[in-house]
Amino acid sequence: MPTHGNAATARPLRGRLAPTPTGFLHVGHARTFATAAACAEGAGLVLRIEDLDGPRCRDAFVEAAIEDLAWLGLRWTEGPDVGGPHGPYRQSERTAWYLDIWRRLEAAAAIYPSPHSRKDIEAAANAPHEEHPHPAFGRPLPEGEGKSEHPHPAFGRPLPEGEGKGTRGLPLPLGEGRGEGAPASD
Repeated sequence: MPTHGNAATARPLRGRLAPTPTGFLHVGHARTFATAAACAEGAGLVLRIEDLDGPRCRDAFVEAAIEDLAWLGLRWTEGPDVGGPHGPYRQSERTAWYLDIWRRLEAAAAIYPSPHSRKDIEAAANAPHEEHPHPAFGRPLPEGEGKSEHPHPAFGRPLPEGEGKGTRGLPLPLGEGRGEGAPASD
């Protein structure tokens, strides 16, 4: 059975099924979910509904997914229909929790607002991996300099001193339409 952690702290890896209820499940879902269930045997299986695409997600598809997965013989130990210690099991119901974590990261200066647009961020992530000409990638700007005017700015994670290459310090995009300032779940 796969485990997480070192020998002293090892614990079995739990499996997760995370359908997006924007339509009915298909045979590819069944195979993927059956594999996850087999890998998690004995450690627990979580059914989490990825219902963040509000305009397209439907409760009827959630109900159908639960019914179809049960019909296939899959059993989960945690989920929206059975509860569990790590709920809620619908992503749309976790926004307040994510916002709390985001605020704590911001208060601890573990993230910072970025003046860069999502287009800038995407271009930098896809560019040749050289030192980016703009020093704000990976470092907060000095107080009052280059603040974003966007109502939902991207946030970055500061790089430790001496680091400056790669994408580790690129701003983390926030999800628009997921609640005021809520972090993206991607």
